[in-house]
Amino acid sequence: MLDVAYIPKDTALLSQAAAQGCTALPGVEMLIRQGIAQQLLFTQQQPAERSITQLVRREYAAMLAREPRSIRDRPDMEELAVEAEVTAV
Repeated sequence: MLDVAYIPKDTALLSQAAAQGCTALPGVEMLIRQGIAQQLLFTQQQPAERSITQLVRREYAAMLAREPRSIRDRPDMEELAVEAEVTAV
């Protein structure tokens, strides 16, 4: 199961999938793969997948270390979070 959300890193969906015995990947993995695919699509050149993956994972970990909060913890993002919930239902 591949989650699309990357903040927070550990979502309820990931926890539920893992509890059911599924292989569950966090949203940052989708972000990495989308970026690599887009670079190939737009440049017609094979991206440096290993370097991109290492860089994104390193910067993502640093970002979470600085600010591990979810969208719900940010008052300026409250409207977006509510809108996302309505769309998902």
